[in-house]
Amino acid sequence: MPVVGAGTTAWNAAFPDAMANAGCASTCIGYELSNDLDFNGQTFTPIGTGTSGEGYAATFEGNGFQIHNATLSSGSATHQGLFLGTEATATIRGLGVIDPNFTSASWSAHGGGIVAVHRGKIIGSYVVSNHNLRANRGGGLVGVAQNGATIAHSYARINIAAQNQTNDFWAGGIIGLVSTGGATCISSYFHGNLSGTSTLGTANAGIVAGGTSSGETLSNTGCTGAGDVRGTTTGSIANMRAATSYDTPATNNPFSAWDETDEDGNSRTVDYWDFVGPNDTPVLKAFGQTRNRQAMDYDMDDDGYI
Repeated sequence: MPVVGAGTTAWNAAFPDAMANAGCASTCIGYELSNDLDFNGQTFTPIGTGTSGEGYAATFEGNGFQIHNATLSSGSATHQGLFLGTEATATIRGLGVIDPNFTSASWSAHGGGIVAVHRGKIIGSYVVSNHNLRANRGGGLVGVAQNGATIAHSYARINIAAQNQTNDFWAGGIIGLVSTGGATCISSYFHGNLSGTSTLGTANAGIVAGGTSSGETLSNTGCTGAGDVRGTTTGSIANMRAATSYDTPATNNPFSAWDETDEDGNSRTVDYWDFVGPNDTPVLKAFGQTRNRQAMDYDMDDDGYI
């Protein structure tokens, strides 16, 4: 089912009861973008809820198009994201999310640039924003990943600000917190800054994931990043920009674990990445260099490069 038109109007037409939407009706297998959507800062209703069984359960094909300027006001939802939850059957692929403005008034909230509570697959997608994402469990792509969720061949360029007045918080470049059932991250990266405070609890932050729940694991194949993690420089953006292929340079290449023909989890073998260095980080081929570059036009660390 295609999603077309201008921003909020098109979204509301496709998802008239978005909060209760756990996938498609029996007549479709998912949704796809056939054009860019610009919400122009208007608030919208995110899809699904964070509760298991109430998340988006179908396919969402971005087709290399972008969603711009999606805004959730502090009182509109506890959790924050285009999708508040996904189920194990959900796949979000080929989607660019530009300048989402997600800020929760509840510091117990989960927040992600794409999904708040993720249990499915995100493949070949990205989030780039000049706004801080604010949540208690906040990640550039997903707030909480659980039940074997997968993120592959994707990136986030966004600053995460986490806080909790009375308990722990988690801020991660790609995933805020890995919880029940664990998660997998493949060939993805983050660039940005992670910050936050906890008055009485523990502040947890990490360049890929903010942390894992007790006994849970993140299977990490090549996920990496660079930025400021609560005042400590982590990773090397210079090394990320210097890479001109998966294997060049041969040393200090943060993408050497990536596979140019890596499996995307849907029985397709795809070469996702275009290396446009030096002085630039990899971009996704599906969007083309121009659209990637326009999206990434934020100097996250004020060094004259994007």
